[in-house]
Amino acid sequence: MPLIGNKVTEKDIRDYLTANGYYGRSAVVRDLKLTAVQRPGWIQVFQFEVRAKSVEDGWHELFGTCRDDESAEEFNVFLSPNQSERDEQASAWSEGLLTTAKRERHWIEVALLGLFVAVMSLAIFGAIAGGQ
Repeated sequence: MPLIGNKVTEKDIRDYLTANGYYGRSAVVRDLKLTAVQRPGWIQVFQFEVRAKSVEDGWHELFGTCRDDESAEEFNVFLSPNQSERDEQASAWSEGLLTTAKRERHWIEVALLGLFVAVMSLAIFGAIAGGQ
């Protein structure tokens, strides 16, 4: 269990569930994590998983993402039984925002970093050798 949680967002998710055919108070929200933010923090995108009981047909395991825009007082939720659909929606809502996702380095970045290390090593070695 994470040390820091976002109880306000969890409450908003529960309220959304209640308004959309689920028993929000009994829902189990798991892995609620911030995945994108727009400076100064007015817009935030979260991903989560939830086990919620439908008013009509029992329990559902759902993957969700939510977009909270505090400046416009908008809270949008996307729920799907499919994780990849949730990830696609989260990606769309995160467009242009600062994300927590790690990106792969391009080969040129790795090559330039290696070149930088080699040049710095030669400069340091030269300074040490020249000082003796």
